[in-house]
Amino acid sequence: MRTNSDKEQLVCKLCPPPGRFFKKAAGLAVHLKHTHQFGGKTFFCTTCQRSVRTQLDLDSHTKRHANQDAVFTCLLCKAQEGKAGYTGTKLGLRRHLEQEHPGVIPRCDICNKGFLSLTSYLADQFRHVGVSPYYCARCQIYEMTERGLSVHIRNDNIREKKLQESQNNLLVPQNNLLEPESNPRELGVSVSDDNSATDDSDF
Repeated sequence: MRTNSDKEQLVCKLCPPPGRFFKKAAGLAVHLKHTHQFGGKTFFCTTCQRSVRTQLDLDSHTKRHANQDAVFTCLLCKAQEGKAGYTGTKLGLRRHLEQEHPGVIPRCDICNKGFLSLTSYLADQFRHVGVSPYYCARCQIYEMTERGLSVHIRNDNIREKKLQESQNNLLVPQNNLLEPESNPRELGVSVSDDNSATDDSDF
């Protein structure tokens, strides 16, 4: 602590001279945490071991690494025999699709999704080719962080559970809905699709 006037002030000794002054200890603590990374949690990139301050910074940093390593290919050119297709960056694929295949948005060959815009198609492709250590083998996609992968797996399991429940509900026998005494077969009523007044049983 240093005094500059009659009031006592706190100074950050890590900042360049003369340092930064604070009236309260809480202000100095916040400054040390945000500016000099004292206390709190730090995040590290698994690729380059760089430390960042927040989860958001780590997500965008990891995405940059994945963008550099990603190789995008044109599925439309690949389908046409004898024509060399595009292979390269995301921006290059966007330009290629706009010039060579205007107005056409391909379906994803991995997850078989259709898209309304080229931007959403390219975002989906990035999830398949943007290599990171966090890979879901079932969906064949990469997530940028461990947390992102765990959220993806949890959501995927919830979706699968709901799908199984809906399929199980469809398999429940429907004949329990009719009372035994009002069963149409027992009353001699035709239950076929062609239930006209002159079906073959009348002749």
